[in-house]
Amino acid sequence: MGEATEAEALDLARLFTMSLDMICLAGTDGYFKRVNPAFVDTLGYSEAELLRQPFLDLVHPDDLEGTLAEVERLGRGEPTIHFENRYARKDGSWCWMAWRASADPDTGLIYAVARDVTSQKNAALALAAREAQLAATIESVSDGLLSLNADGRVERANLGAGEVFRRPAPDLLGARLSDLVPEPYASELADPTALPADAPRREITGLRASGETFPMEITLARIALPDRAGSLAVVRDNTARREAAFERRELLARMAHEQGRAETVSGLLHDLGNALTGVIAQAAEAQSRVAGSKVVSRLQKTSELLEREQDRLAGALGEERAAALRKLIRGMAEDLAGEHELATGALTKVLAFTQHAQEVLQTH
Repeated sequence: MGEATEAEALDLARLFTMSLDMICLAGTDGYFKRVNPAFVDTLGYSEAELLRQPFLDLVHPDDLEGTLAEVERLGRGEPTIHFENRYARKDGSWCWMAWRASADPDTGLIYAVARDVTSQKNAALALAAREAQLAATIESVSDGLLSLNADGRVERANLGAGEVFRRPAPDLLGARLSDLVPEPYASELADPTALPADAPRREITGLRASGETFPMEITLARIALPDRAGSLAVVRDNTARREAAFERRELLARMAHEQGRAETVSGLLHDLGNALTGVIAQAAEAQSRVAGSKVVSRLQKTSELLEREQDRLAGALGEERAAALRKLIRGMAEDLAGEHELATGALTKVLAFTQHAQEVLQTH
């Protein structure tokens, strides 16, 4: 009987020594009583150094309160199922450790197993930072962005989308794209699988929460990921542009009707001069705003960041999902850059043409 007990003790000692996980015995007095070699390898301290100092001295200051509370729970006989804190390595760095422990109330000993989860923690923090940067970039886009799942329901909406549909962006979550437009567009957009992979930009009619309809520009792109399919919709409210065009036509018709042809021509020349002054001022302001916009550069930097971090991103999301995300952001960056260039060129021409027209009017 004694030989069997001795053999079992030897087997346990071997397991204690060979375990890749960190195993220890500690007292409720705050000192380690025994540690296995994995503790020494992970933290860099010798066994003697670990045993002669209170283990709380090694705990990160921000984790000290939680660690004390966990030790108190163990002292009351409550086991630790999962607890994480940071321990100081001898080289000055911090090691994230995940613990499982139980205490023997008769001996006052704590039996604990820990695992180094530093790499997992750092990967999670890095992914969270990249996701936060991507989210900030998406929110900075002035157009409305709607991410749709395979059923055509909105999974994500930016602030711009909320402004287009005149409702808080969170209220759009779960809605179908067909819920946001009246007929006949609702029937057309009811089946997201019937949409082309890259639908051209076009103007349709949108539907606000109040039931009001409005002219809406929309661009649709289907996204295929390894585990699911979805779509991205870019929407823009064209109300102001349509109203401005209508008001101009109404003004010209009213002036031609109320005044004679000669008076209309004279009035038109005068008003056209004022209008040109306004157009020049607005075009100059628009040109300044477009030139100073940081949206393109921010999106390009985000695209570059995703390309640099593609290995880590692939490790976190999977190769195909990471590639799809990089392609999406790269495409958005290229589209916005192209739109930015076209807008800049168009505004330059507008200024040149209107200034020339103003000079011609001033000579007559």
